[in-house]
Amino acid sequence: MSSKVKVSVIVPIHNSQTTIRECLDSLIRQTMFDSMEIIIVDDASTDSGITDASEYEMLYPDKVAIVKLDETGGEGNARNIGLSYAKGEYVGFIDPEDAAAEYMYEEMYKKALSEAADYVDSGIFDIRSNKAVAFIPQELAGELDTNKRKELIAGGSGYYFSKIFRNVFLKKNNILFDTSDIPDCIDFLVECNIKAERISTIQKTCYIRRNQLTERDREKKDPVAFAQNKLFAIDSIYARVKTSRIYPLVKDAFETLLLKLYSEVLDICAYLLYEKSLSEDEIKLILNTSKEIKNTFCGDVDYTHWENSTYVDVNNIRANDISSEAFIENVRNTLKKKYLHFYNNDKPFTTDRETILMTISIPTYNRGELALSLVTYLIDERKKHGLEGCVEILVSDNGSIKGQSEYESISKLADREENLIYFRFDENRFFAGNMENVLKRARGRWCLILSDEDRVDFEGLEAYLAYLITHPEISVMKGLTSGQYRDIKGRYAKAGSDAIDEFYLRGNYISGIIYNKQVLTEKIVDHMILKYKKNNRAYYHYPHLFYDAYCLLNGAFASSDVKLVDEGEPAYVENKQGVYLYSTAEERISQGIGYLEQIREITSDEEIKCKMFLMAYMKTKSLIDMVKDKLVAAGMDYEETITEINDSFLSKTDSMNFDNAAFVSAIKNFIEGYNE
Repeated sequence: MSSKVKVSVIVPIHNSQTTIRECLDSLIRQTMFDSMEIIIVDDASTDSGITDASEYEMLYPDKVAIVKLDETGGEGNARNIGLSYAKGEYVGFIDPEDAAAEYMYEEMYKKALSEAADYVDSGIFDIRSNKAVAFIPQELAGELDTNKRKELIAGGSGYYFSKIFRNVFLKKNNILFDTSDIPDCIDFLVECNIKAERISTIQKTCYIRRNQLTERDREKKDPVAFAQNKLFAIDSIYARVKTSRIYPLVKDAFETLLLKLYSEVLDICAYLLYEKSLSEDEIKLILNTSKEIKNTFCGDVDYTHWENSTYVDVNNIRANDISSEAFIENVRNTLKKKYLHFYNNDKPFTTDRETILMTISIPTYNRGELALSLVTYLIDERKKHGLEGCVEILVSDNGSIKGQSEYESISKLADREENLIYFRFDENRFFAGNMENVLKRARGRWCLILSDEDRVDFEGLEAYLAYLITHPEISVMKGLTSGQYRDIKGRYAKAGSDAIDEFYLRGNYISGIIYNKQVLTEKIVDHMILKYKKNNRAYYHYPHLFYDAYCLLNGAFASSDVKLVDEGEPAYVENKQGVYLYSTAEERISQGIGYLEQIREITSDEEIKCKMFLMAYMKTKSLIDMVKDKLVAAGMDYEETITEINDSFLSKTDSMNFDNAAFVSAIKNFIEGYNE
């Protein structure tokens, strides 16, 4: 190894064969590679990942070194061992499933030298969520005073892997990683923020995070252990900072962090209880551990507000109580406590991104005035109901050419408002493209679709959130709007045939539809884009009906008699006969055939497939019948149109992959009888 190493990068690996090459390739492509060393610590791997890593050691013997451990000791232990070998002036850490932008370490190193920083932070790009995040704002950089430390400790300072640390700073202060499974190494960062004199930040994406389940993660399947590790983090943090001379000055910030971690443990307990993944005895085991952890330093931490701030009182929940009205009311009330207010500062701390429960997604085009009015309303109502931390507002501007000043105002609001996202396409991607965008970018567990002329009733929204929290099996829910679909209120249907009966092709109007993002994943949306976007007229106009179909077959459906949306005045484009351009006879027939393309592949259950085929047929005919008089006045021959519908659908029966000829006969008999 060179004696003049500027940056050492430590890579702990454990059965990392699927990703290690991409990780190491990103390191050898660094613009300052000649001044770096890469220390790979093999934590007793049993796969071929270590063989792959050895190739890099052979190719770059002066830059890459492997330290092999006989027994696995965990990621923290591997990093500590790597740190003991590090010769660099600064030290960075990278997880083997991730990658670094080629300029990462050079730019951070230059920043560290120019500002004499004990550590430098950078932005990360999360591949799974398709989002870039910078955790430490510029105003918290520089020499650390008490207020800055409080913000960094209680508000969070991101991740260890997006930073480089002065080697002497870590070793002088004996700052090491905990060898147990402390989530995100929170204790390590807290100690750094307690003891650092100066820090710096680069407001630029440098670290590429896959955020995927690793082999080591798969080995840690025990949810009880996961919750207990959160609690051990509290213990570890306290042990690290209690003797610091600065601790009395930041004690209130420290308590806020502990309260957040403790509340997360109770959230985990409640969620697992909802999912019925744990027994009551297992829940009690977690809670008993939490009490033991609290008792170790109860005399030093102020708990007067602690018990009243927990999200759900798991001690008093029994499995058969989770659907009771009292419990739902409890959850509704505790949603308002998702925001913790810090010390004597009115500025609330941002909750972790994973606590976002609902994204209100607004696809918009050329209606800036309406969109701005809606966003302003949502911000005010969200704040009034205390839901800033768990309700996200997402505006997707579909390349608008009108209303530019209003959209610019939304963009400026997004710069200063928490959990308000504004995105603009350079050109019109049409409705399907905009819907795809809001679904893929939404960070909430659920995504509520809202047209820009409508308004959300926040009292109703709280009720829907409470219901969804206690019914995680629901994949799609139709909220009651002031003008449409009142006939399907108060329904519940299990996945498959029952859910199809209740809602398939009944949700033309987008406002009030809520999707479960754990069912309708980004991967599923991408599949539909690839499969249907190019030539399918139904998907072009109604992509959400395709999402509905998938969700109904893969999760339960529900609707409610609680109003969720107040409808505004829609703005549609009509042709000269007063018919909407998407509702001509030709378009409706093309749309009907488009639905069949999805039906053919979405299920192997031939009875459900037959049912969906006939529902698509009836939908097509009924939509034409709704505007029959206008279409006839415009020159349509109604009898010829009906014949065309019948012929179009009947011609598709042979391509629907029915093994049972009885279903084909049933379709033909139904269509003939339906028209008679």
